[in-house]
Amino acid sequence: MSTEPNNNLSQEAPQWMRDMFEELKDMFEGLFPDADKLNLEEMQRRLDEQAHSEKNSRFRPPKM
Repeated sequence: MSTEPNNNLSQEAPQWMRDMFEELKDMFEGLFPDADKLNLEEMQRRLDEQAHSEKNSRFRPPKM
């Protein structure tokens, strides 16, 4: 097995790729500004509430 470093892995990404990554990162941060503030318990609570409200709305008789 060769001990030489893999040139493909050691090269820096091209500038266009880094620019595209930065644009995508900024776009997603704009779409989900509070994403990193959510924790798993909060996400589970929201899913449970959503499932509960959907379940109740399915079996509710239509209003006349």
